[in-house]
Amino acid sequence: MQSIFKIKFFQTCCLLVLLLQCTHNPFESDEKITRKTSIIKGKVEKNYLNSPENVFVWLEGFNINTWTDTFGDFRIKIPPREIQPGGGITGTFKLFFFVSNYKLDSATVVLQDGELQFSYGDFDDTGHMRRQKRLIKTLNILTEVSPNTIQENYNGYISVELILQAIDDRDTVYVKYPDKAEGPLAVFFFQRRDSLQDTLIIYQNNPLAANTTLVVDSISTVPKVWSTGFQFSPGFLQRGEYEVIPFFIISGQPVSVDLLKNFGEEIDKPGNDFIKVPTTRNKGILSITPKGDTNKH
Repeated sequence: MQSIFKIKFFQTCCLLVLLLQCTHNPFESDEKITRKTSIIKGKVEKNYLNSPENVFVWLEGFNINTWTDTFGDFRIKIPPREIQPGGGITGTFKLFFFVSNYKLDSATVVLQDGELQFSYGDFDDTGHMRRQKRLIKTLNILTEVSPNTIQENYNGYISVELILQAIDDRDTVYVKYPDKAEGPLAVFFFQRRDSLQDTLIIYQNNPLAANTTLVVDSISTVPKVWSTGFQFSPGFLQRGEYEVIPFFIISGQPVSVDLLKNFGEEIDKPGNDFIKVPTTRNKGILSITPKGDTNKH
């Protein structure tokens, strides 16, 4: 009898130990699970060693967005299911990565009842994108200004040249620009690159260029060149450093209208909305120095 009692006592003790151990979640606490299912993050790079900064990241269905930082990292918080339509959305959604002269890319996000489902889609159980995205450039944009450094009392002609070239001969890139002889240089912008960067000045080579219809042109791997210029006189621009930005629109990619609306309703017209569209350019810079300053950039 004593042996039987001891065996039962030992079994009871083992059962109590197991029950005590099971009072904790064997995976993670509820708090951690909630936290990890609300944020997705990852890294994006551009080919040709271009800076990974300022890639536009947009989640369809929710219309929430962010931009990559200087290292190409991004982070998006999914709204709590309590404030989602119907108390929690179920479906598969695309997270898009957009720069106008790169191929549009995306990752898959899966939700059930408003919660991220990490067993599916492109994000692991910590919310990290499983694979880093590498955006492929489709169009080289080179603007050259000559002379590119002048004194503020300069009085003379400044030439502007634009070169567009597709990267891959298998891909034709389409652009739209004003139906004028100067093409994409019929209208261009001077944007400050210093503390007054919000300053944007529109220059029209043709007085009707800003309101004319746009024509579609195809760009191949054979460089296409436009040249024009303008007469600079004292007071034309304040001293400072300006990026010269030609007005043309890159078209042909299946980009969602809802994505593009994040930059404004008039991205196809010369103005601030157009400038907001992320585009990687080899910048044409015009520096205006104080009178008597002989430093050259």
